[in-house]
Amino acid sequence: EGQENPEFTISYSGFVNGDDRSVIDTEPTASTTADETTAAGTAAIVLSGGSDNNYSFNLVEGTLTIVQASFVTSVSVPDDGIYAIGDELTFTVNFALPVTITGMPSLPITIGTETKAATLSGKVSESNTATFTYTITEGDLDTDGITVGSTIDLNGATIVDEFGTDAILTLNNTASTANVNVDGIRAIPTITSVVSDLTNAAFTVTVTYDEPVSGLTAEDLNITNGTADNVAVVTAGLVWTADITPTADGAITVAVAAAAVTDAAGNTSVASASEIATTFDGTAPAITSIARVESERVNTGVDKLNFTVKFSENVTGVDASDFQVATTGTATASVNTVTQVDGKTYTVNVNGISGEGTIGLNAKDDDSIIDAATNALASAFTGEVYTTNFVATDIALSTASIQENNAVGAEIGAFSTTDADAGDSHTYTLVSGTGDADNASFTITGNKLLAAEVFDFETKNSYSIRVKTDDSFGGTYEEVFTIEIINEAEAVIVVTGEGTFDETILGLSATKSWTIENRGEAATEVRIISSSQGFSVNPGSVQLNPGDTKNITAVFIPTEAKVYNGVVVFNYDITNNIQDNVLEIGLSGEGVIVTGLDNGQISEEQIGVFPNPASTYVTIDLSELSGMPLNIQMISPTGVSRLEKEGYDKSELTIDVTNFESGLYIIQFSNERSLVRKKVLIRK
Repeated sequence: EGQENPEFTISYSGFVNGDDRSVIDTEPTASTTADETTAAGTAAIVLSGGSDNNYSFNLVEGTLTIVQASFVTSVSVPDDGIYAIGDELTFTVNFALPVTITGMPSLPITIGTETKAATLSGKVSESNTATFTYTITEGDLDTDGITVGSTIDLNGATIVDEFGTDAILTLNNTASTANVNVDGIRAIPTITSVVSDLTNAAFTVTVTYDEPVSGLTAEDLNITNGTADNVAVVTAGLVWTADITPTADGAITVAVAAAAVTDAAGNTSVASASEIATTFDGTAPAITSIARVESERVNTGVDKLNFTVKFSENVTGVDASDFQVATTGTATASVNTVTQVDGKTYTVNVNGISGEGTIGLNAKDDDSIIDAATNALASAFTGEVYTTNFVATDIALSTASIQENNAVGAEIGAFSTTDADAGDSHTYTLVSGTGDADNASFTITGNKLLAAEVFDFETKNSYSIRVKTDDSFGGTYEEVFTIEIINEAEAVIVVTGEGTFDETILGLSATKSWTIENRGEAATEVRIISSSQGFSVNPGSVQLNPGDTKNITAVFIPTEAKVYNGVVVFNYDITNNIQDNVLEIGLSGEGVIVTGLDNGQISEEQIGVFPNPASTYVTIDLSELSGMPLNIQMISPTGVSRLEKEGYDKSELTIDVTNFESGLYIIQFSNERSLVRKKVLIRK
């Protein structure tokens, strides 16, 4: 270096030192110039002197070649073998002259079909060697030996010798990599099982790997709500089975964990991409109840009964063969049909009912009833029972008569029932039917027959009622009774007279002539003890012997322009002064101010009332009033208002008088301009 076309004569035998020069000998002996080689072999000859005579020689195959920079003399490679993920591939590059490297050069290596970069490891400063490494990553694969490229890739780095000369990058004498293989592929497991979505037992899973592996254990399975055991090899290195035992009812999942096993290269496996999912149901269904549908007591003659059977969960396989009738006494019955209501509920019908005793329904434990997981019924079950009922055969009344002039609510007698069912508790009611003509005159409290009115022998001395006894289990029996009224000497006062007065001008009076008659067997004094405002009766007291009739006068004197309603009350005593008697006559009238006629007045002819007399309903025809609003009031014979309607504008009004007492009623129709009264007789 520093001269053009230099010539050298070199003679050496062995190792020579002198004059600040050095010769490296590879055993040949030679005397050569720059143009010829006198001995075969390979030698690197370096002459060093001042700054103007630095030279490098490469003697290869008998040729002495002069080079101007450091070069790669050889490359060592990793040992033969299979390298796994995370393993390092190490390459050592040997230089002829010491070099210094700055930056990050790399060696190109080919793994499979992909070129990778082995990067410089550590710092290189005036060294004849440089180490390059590559770490195997997941996915790398080469089964027939990696290859090393032909030159170093600088990647912007520099490699220079001690004189600042760039090294030659060609890779020489690279060792063989034919048996340096790479396995960067992890084994992949697949987990399968024949278990269904719902199971009631342990089940088996199969784990299959896509390459030979080793080391699978029960701990390598990720399981929710279960445990694994009996891990067994099916195909060595590839297929295993394991038994999964559920822990409790509910969802179960089984998957293969990551890093469960290792392959031949030492790579750990990946987790399974899917899992086994099922639901465990190890609880057997149970019957929670068998209940009666109808009331507990069954009447004789009933041809069928029903039971409701409830299960703890949805079940199938329920039919008539799963049940049996249990009876006591002389009772008989048999299972007829089974009808599903929903998955948990069934109705069982029994028929052929007869005899006296109890009829129950029991469920068998015959393993034919199962749930969705095929668990069979847990156990048999005893249900509720019906008791057959016999209808009463007779009703008796301890006393069937009462003396007249009784108090309302007075006890007449007590009922009792003849019933084959011992212990039945009976109730008694007055019912419609043959013989019920006088039911309204009586009431029943408990088993007591009571008077609902004051009886009068002279008016009526015999009453007919119809009574029903009920054993509270549907068994009923009815009987007709005749109640006799016992006569006693008394005054019987009848007041005859109309209590309805026409419209009367304020300050004037209107009169009605009444008669008082004693139809009884005893003399008495009849006294007027009270009279409503606007009305009076004269005289205030009369003495009547049996058969006497006397006249009295009722007077109406209005002081206000309004409708007057009220009663006059008569009192009389029987001769022995044992009992007071009271009579009331209803009074009504209207005080008016004299005015001229005007539109909006109503007339009696525009209103129809029918039927008259009436016993159940009274119908009022208002169609001729064309919807004119009216105030309507119905007044009893005692002056009590039984109906009031204001502004009624319908064409018809029906009044239920079923519970009204007998007598003459006044129906009053009014508006701001007029007043009309109609009479209707209620007769029971």
